[in-house]
Amino acid sequence: MIDMRAPAPILYPYQRRYLADASRWKAAMWSRQTGKTFTTTLEAVLDCLTAEAEGRIARWTILSISRDRALDAIRTGAALHAQAIGAAYELLMDDSLGIEQQAAMVRFPGGSYVRAIAARPETARGMTRQPHPRRVRPPQG
Repeated sequence: MIDMRAPAPILYPYQRRYLADASRWKAAMWSRQTGKTFTTTLEAVLDCLTAEAEGRIARWTILSISRDRALDAIRTGAALHAQAIGAAYELLMDDSLGIEQQAAMVRFPGGSYVRAIAARPETARGMTRQPHPRRVRPPQG
């Protein structure tokens, strides 16, 4: 029986396994609302803090389905973790990032950051949008 008076674990076992995997590329299949953003933003913040302690710069970019989801990943993910750990950080929102970013960033004193942007391909690549898309004629054949 579960003791409801006991404090809830910060991470469930599947989240701890994911976080403990230091692979550069990972794939995971999780159900909805199971802490993917919470876990991955924790990984990003911990990596940034480790890099800062070692004199390196770590850069993380989260591609979200919308601007609101991107903002949520920073506010209730990266910024929340940095604050809970007691790390010094700066929270940058839309206005200070410029129109291309379309979201938010947690930046640490040594230059490491976690940013979240809307997942438009041109935003992810850092390119501006072409005003007139070129039409390509299908091959004749």
